[in-house]
Amino acid sequence: MKLGQTVTHKLRMTQFKGNATAADPLTARCLEISIGMPCLLVERRTWRGDETLTIAKQVFRGDSFDLTARFGPSS
Repeated sequence: MKLGQTVTHKLRMTQFKGNATAADPLTARCLEISIGMPCLLVERRTWRGDETLTIAKQVFRGDSFDLTARFGPSS
């Protein structure tokens, strides 16, 4: 694969997980909030067969974001 090349993967499964957490010192510094303030941790993982394609973790300030999801049948 070359830099800038587009790669298309046919995903077989995606998992989202969200939970409340308290800001640790590093998270608090990065989000410019106090240690212990509520945050939303969202984790996403995708697979193709048994092969993990992506893993992502995001932390959002608890006082600034809402989480909304919409799901429907696959085409």
